[in-house]
Amino acid sequence: MYPNNQNKKDYFHQVNGVEEIPEQTRVEAQQQREECITTVIVNLFDKFGYKCDVQPEFPKELSPDMLVEKDGQKVIIELKAYFKRMVCAEPEVAQAIKYAQAARDAKFADKIRVLLITSGNMVPVQECGFFCASDPIEHTINRYTKLKAENKLEKGLDKWDARGIYSRAEEKVRKVTWTPGEIPAVDIHSYKDFLMFLNEDNRPVLLGCVSVQAIEDSLKQLGLKFELQAFKRLENTPLRVLMKHERILQIKRKKTKEKTPKKKQKTNNGKKPEIIQQSKQSNSQSNGNGNTQKMKQNIGVKKRKEKPIAPRPRNPFM
Repeated sequence: MYPNNQNKKDYFHQVNGVEEIPEQTRVEAQQQREECITTVIVNLFDKFGYKCDVQPEFPKELSPDMLVEKDGQKVIIELKAYFKRMVCAEPEVAQAIKYAQAARDAKFADKIRVLLITSGNMVPVQECGFFCASDPIEHTINRYTKLKAENKLEKGLDKWDARGIYSRAEEKVRKVTWTPGEIPAVDIHSYKDFLMFLNEDNRPVLLGCVSVQAIEDSLKQLGLKFELQAFKRLENTPLRVLMKHERILQIKRKKTKEKTPKKKQKTNNGKKPEIIQQSKQSNSQSNGNGNTQKMKQNIGVKKRKEKPIAPRPRNPFM
């Protein structure tokens, strides 16, 4: 009955007891979020001077979202298009660690750099189980047990996506073989932190966890106001609203039209030809039907000045 084997709740939702038909499904709205964050980050790194490759080829059949390169330096990027309340922590970091390990083992680049970027709530490095606890799995279980309990009290369609991510958190962390101190990580909170991470040349492997504030600050500093607006809408727009209005996350740039110099028109005594033509036509109509044709023929023809005739001398004998 519904396309792509979707459920009715993916197409319909109730507002104040009234059933509404949205413009797109829940799956389509989530895909639009992913496309939006990809476009924003591509334009951001284009301003940094990097060449961007979306969904690049990668060792061990892994598939990071993006690979950017500049002057031989390669940066692997993992994107998470989350709503602002969704937590980005151990399972997402585990995925970024797998990319760093695969790139290091395959000698993918001289310096391995991995960025984890989200529009959700990024947990600081000091609170992540891989960097603050002796047992990351136990730390993950404790965190996401609380998150799943809090998620049950929330309203809206975003809670369903969050529940699916939170329920698979422990499974993702268990798939990573991790040695404490193997891959160092840093927090990126501002535009300056971004530049420091990209220019850091001492450590062979480094993971950067990028907060929402860092993306917004970088977009603002680089003058990407349309991308900044789209990113703010991405993090603040609930899934239900995005399903109803798909234009919210569309990035539109105003096209500037080039001004062409106007050609100067010849004037007659300071008047434009169009005005002269209209005045001549009005005069021809006022002179009657007989003179109209003559006036049309004489338009644009200069009249010759007639010499005055001298009066005849008077005859004195008359």
